[in-house]
Amino acid sequence: SRNKMKLLAIFISSLISIIIIFILSNIISLNIKRSEQQEKMRALEDIIDYKSNIEKEINSRIQLANGYLAFIKTFPEADAEFNLKYVENLIDKKDKMIKNISVLKDTTIVWTYPQSGNKSAIGKDLSKVPIQRESVLFVKNKGTGVFQGPVNLVQGGIGFISRIPVYDNKNKYWGQVSIVINGEELKNELSNFQKDKELRISLYNK
Repeated sequence: SRNKMKLLAIFISSLISIIIIFILSNIISLNIKRSEQQEKMRALEDIIDYKSNIEKEINSRIQLANGYLAFIKTFPEADAEFNLKYVENLIDKKDKMIKNISVLKDTTIVWTYPQSGNKSAIGKDLSKVPIQRESVLFVKNKGTGVFQGPVNLVQGGIGFISRIPVYDNKNKYWGQVSIVINGEELKNELSNFQKDKELRISLYNK
C-alpha cells in the first residue's frame, strides 16, 4: 500500500540520515583526535626544545667552572689577585647569568668572585648550612661533581650551584670550586622561551 511505501521511505531516509550522522561524527572525532595528537606532538617538541635551552644555558656556565679548576691545578699557589685577574678574563662581564664563582677549602668558602656583594660568604662553612650541606658533603665524600638548585644562597637570592671537587698533587681531596647561576636571570631567560612557545613549566629541586 501507499502508506506502507511511504513509511518505508521515511524509515530508509531516517536510517540513511542516522548512518550519515554516525559517519560524520566518526570523521569529526578522528579529526579531533588527530588534532589532539598533533598538539601533543608540538607540545612535546616544545618541551624538548625547552630542556635543550636549559641545558645549553647551564652547561656553558659549568664549562667556565671546569676552566677555572684547570687554572687552580696549574697554578696551585696563585694568590687572590692572580685568581681575580684570571676569572675576570674568563667571564664575560655582560653575562648576568653568573652570580659568582667560589673556592672552598674543605667545605669553607675562602675566595669568591665578584667580591662585591659576596664578601659575607667568605668564611662560611657550607657543611653547616642545612640546604647546602648534603651536596657539599657529597662532593667531598664521593669525589664527584653535583648540580643543585634552586637553593637559597648564604649571600642572598636564589641560585643553581654546580660543585666540582679539587684534589692536590697527591690526589687528596683539598676542596671545591662552585659556580652559582643566578636563579632570577635564568628564570627570566627561560620565561621568554615559555611565552614564545605558550608553555607553563615550573623548575623545582627534586
